[in-house]
Amino acid sequence: MSEAVELSKSKRQVLLRVDELSKVYTVRRGFLGRKKELARALTGVSFDVRAGETVGVVGESGSGKSTLGKVVLRLVEPTYGRIVFDGVDITRLSERQLSKHRKRMQIVFQDPYSSLNPRMRVQDIVTEGLETFRLAPKGELADRAARMLERVGLDRDVLDRYPSEFSGGQRQRIGIARALAANPDFIVADEPVSALDVSIQAQIVNLLEDLQERFGLTYLFIAHDLSVVKHISDRVAVMYAGQIVEWAGSEALYVLPRHPYTKKLFAVLPRLEAALEQHGHDSAVVAAVGMAFADRQLWGKARKLLEHSAAAVTLPLRVRRRSWRALAQMARDSGDEARALDCERAAAALE
Repeated sequence: MSEAVELSKSKRQVLLRVDELSKVYTVRRGFLGRKKELARALTGVSFDVRAGETVGVVGESGSGKSTLGKVVLRLVEPTYGRIVFDGVDITRLSERQLSKHRKRMQIVFQDPYSSLNPRMRVQDIVTEGLETFRLAPKGELADRAARMLERVGLDRDVLDRYPSEFSGGQRQRIGIARALAANPDFIVADEPVSALDVSIQAQIVNLLEDLQERFGLTYLFIAHDLSVVKHISDRVAVMYAGQIVEWAGSEALYVLPRHPYTKKLFAVLPRLEAALEQHGHDSAVVAAVGMAFADRQLWGKARKLLEHSAAAVTLPLRVRRRSWRALAQMARDSGDEARALDCERAAAALE
């Protein structure tokens, strides 16, 4: 991104401001759930998003990324703190008061398979927000839905079809069309490409960028893929254990990360990119490498993917051995000797 563009965006109006936002859950444990414990999902999170920019939020699973996105939209209620949208404090507004702001704040969910109602036609899915907010008469819904679908690269003839008839990438396009239908200013994109095949991810990211340029959209883009966040974001928040531990411009963060946790995330990036380049044709290997080291809590799923997925099992043994050894070296570089030994045993078993 050019310096002129960055300077222009830095002067734009703040659309969203979050001050000292916290979310605490009460967890019941023990016999009959009598013991109560507090689980802190967010602690003292503060940041702002300017109109027309993309703020990336990156961190491993359990860091509070998705909770942050949902709390900002008040899909999950905050415990403490303040959310100011376009100059209005929406933190404690009633549902009725909040409704006029909701149409300007939408979300694209992570999983395109579970976020679309399988019993609803595409037209009904896309126009659900229009009906909820009474933004269009019933006679215009089909045309409005068709226009939204065209904006995301789908034809009008899909209006009467059901989600099960589409691929993951097509379903995510439908989810984006649904978010666009209410003509929002601000969209939370909650890991919108993580459930998609690598070959489709770039298409969805490019689509989001095109839509931002055409309609002046503002994004809070949540992801664990560092390369995707770098590509799409103007500024980046790095989250760990429910807190923002580093906040910087995208280019600055990638050139000179300062927090130890951020440095640890970036330490594995070169090897991850090399693995992506080497195995880019095979989504199973790419996904396994990416999940294992961009998100350590998905390690078990990554192992299952390499061991049992149809695509991975059909790979030549030498490729599978090399993949496990690459994972072992990444684990060792990040200081996880136990995981490294685990990977080496898996590689040895394929000799």
